[in-house]
Amino acid sequence: MSFPKLFAFYGTLRKDQGNYNWALKNKSTYLKTIQVKGYDMFSLGGYPICIPSSRPDSEITVDIFTDVEPRSIDSIDRMESGAGYDHEILKVDNEDCLMYVGAPKHYTFEKLQLYYTQIIGGDW
Repeated sequence: MSFPKLFAFYGTLRKDQGNYNWALKNKSTYLKTIQVKGYDMFSLGGYPICIPSSRPDSEITVDIFTDVEPRSIDSIDRMESGAGYDHEILKVDNEDCLMYVGAPKHYTFEKLQLYYTQIIGGDW
């Protein structure tokens, strides 16, 4: 898969969070923090997951990065794919931006709501 120039990361991949240090620090360029509408966030314990929301006003907070080193992209992709996440392409400033979301075959709103805590406001 070819990856877009921009990446939207939430949770432990956000700036100064745990996975940021090994995956993105000194290996990418942080651009800004934004809110993205149309997603719900749940805590899976040590990290969150986001899924598309049926409520268009639901939003999450993400950090936007560019210039992510290829080895970092590969490592992040293996980590996220292995945890049951899929790629989703968003538009940020009219450019494609990749974000990882819970794969529908693994994560549904109903299942997540039953077993996990929803993060209202989507800021991990």
